[in-house]
Amino acid sequence: MKKILSLMKFDTTNSIRDSLIIYLLIAPILLAGGVKIFLPSLETAVISLAVEVPQDGPGRAQAQGFAEELSQFARIEEFAHARDVKKRVLGTDDVGGLIRQDDGDWQIILEGNEDGNSRVILQSVIDVVSRGGFEGEYQVSQASKPSLLGPYAAVMLVMMAVLIGGLAVAFGMIDEKEQGVSRAFAVTPLRPWQYFTARGGLALIIGAGVALAGHLIMAGFEVPLGLFLVALVSSAAMPLAIAMIVGGLAKNQIQAVAVLKVVMLLYLTVPMITIFISADWHPLFYIFPNYWMFRTFEDLYLGFRGNGSFWISAGINTLMGLGSMGIIALTIGKKLRPR
Repeated sequence: MKKILSLMKFDTTNSIRDSLIIYLLIAPILLAGGVKIFLPSLETAVISLAVEVPQDGPGRAQAQGFAEELSQFARIEEFAHARDVKKRVLGTDDVGGLIRQDDGDWQIILEGNEDGNSRVILQSVIDVVSRGGFEGEYQVSQASKPSLLGPYAAVMLVMMAVLIGGLAVAFGMIDEKEQGVSRAFAVTPLRPWQYFTARGGLALIIGAGVALAGHLIMAGFEVPLGLFLVALVSSAAMPLAIAMIVGGLAKNQIQAVAVLKVVMLLYLTVPMITIFISADWHPLFYIFPNYWMFRTFEDLYLGFRGNGSFWISAGINTLMGLGSMGIIALTIGKKLRPR
């Protein structure tokens, strides 16, 4: 045990010195914070309008009242001059403009790349405000299903965070190869199982720490922490499997980046495909361990398959992870041993 802890401490010290590993550790947390901040605006549809409201003159009162009525239907930005309205419309975001004409009517200003219905929608809003409200009977309904964008963003971010644990250890192994430190391990009394246990333990600790930080940022305590830890434990083999693939196949960091491109493509793209296809096609993905990892976190954050499905997915995820490690050990095990 002492040898394992000493090797983990040695790897941690080396990892802190590598700026690339520090970036890999911080990036998912920063990404989770950015997604948490901007996600609400992506899940809501709000009409934004730039409206000309003169600072003085006979038309100010009418324009001010019109803008206040419009605020029931859209987010309003007031500008004193027509040129300021046009400048705002030409900005990078989607904002429509309304300029008051001399006869009291309102002219619609659009950037020109909007959907064909944009002018019709704005004209309808103007007509409603001008008439003082809706005419006839109408009913407002709201979709009962919540947006799935947030939960799926949490799933992908947590999977990425778990991946980071394996990558941090893999780059540490590659750095040892480049510096010749791995040759020193070959002549020490350190046994292979102790070597891989130290690597796997460190990958698990790093991945779990970053994943927990991302989870708390994205979901807080809305998702039971105990179930989240169960999902992490069932995915424990994945960071070590990734470290074994990248660290075993690559001889330097340039090769590691090339291997990482393939690993990332399979690791994240395969689960993402299943979001957009029918469940009838999902059996084609059952052979991929990362699919079951995705299913475990999907059931955790979305829960639409029920709690029973979560435990089934977590169990299969554990077995598939252990099986993947066994296959990797048999295929590239010799390359992974210190020499």
